[in-house]
Amino acid sequence: MSLLKMWPLGLVGLLATSCIDSGQERTSFLLSANGSPIDGPIAARNDWQIELDTANLAFGPFYLCASRTADTLCDIAQAEWLDSVIIDALNAEPAALGEVLAIEGTIRSYMYDLGYSWPNDQSAPTATAAGANLGASVQLSGIAYRDDITIPFSALVSTASNTAGSVTFSSQSSYHTITSAEPGLLLTFDPSLWVDDVDFDVFLNEDGTFTAEEGVVFAEDTQPYRAVVSGLVAGDGPLFSWNGALAP
Repeated sequence: MSLLKMWPLGLVGLLATSCIDSGQERTSFLLSANGSPIDGPIAARNDWQIELDTANLAFGPFYLCASRTADTLCDIAQAEWLDSVIIDALNAEPAALGEVLAIEGTIRSYMYDLGYSWPNDQSAPTATAAGANLGASVQLSGIAYRDDITIPFSALVSTASNTAGSVTFSSQSSYHTITSAEPGLLLTFDPSLWVDDVDFDVFLNEDGTFTAEEGVVFAEDTQPYRAVVSGLVAGDGPLFSWNGALAP
């Protein structure tokens, strides 16, 4: 993994100056991530049931903000992890991602990219290391079924910010105060949230049958593709566990 210091926010300056002036101390903590194995099928649109075999996510960089709403500049960045990694969202075993640079203070929101970042000095989004390796923001495969119809599927879905200098996903978080004794942060991703609005009716013939035995691929500008994008950027983010549950 390579550090992706293409778009540093306010943290670098804060670490150099204001954290010293305000009495806030520099610190760091470990970041880890895991997935949520799915027990049973995922309920999707129009009574379709989904079973996932693959759910790989290109995650990072990741920023923690002092403001209540993470925005383009993350007004006051409390912490940042500037790397990227592919996360197996079906694997519950925590994996250590690396060290987060931080200053002491309270976290109120967060934001991150998914395979692509758009620095201010670029004319378009560029792939992160994880995005380049995966070839997308998320890679999915599995089967969908309803009654006596089974549809094997696969998808490489990409999403990025539509504005230079902003990030793909942002959200409020439960308030948490980072101190020098911070044990670490575990992020848990639930891949069911990325596919539960997919409608597999679009793959059926006019008579309601399915004949593509080789399965289907989610194409851009189709409901399944757009549903996954929406699940990635407009749905719930990962579960935060400030408990230091890190891989060895």
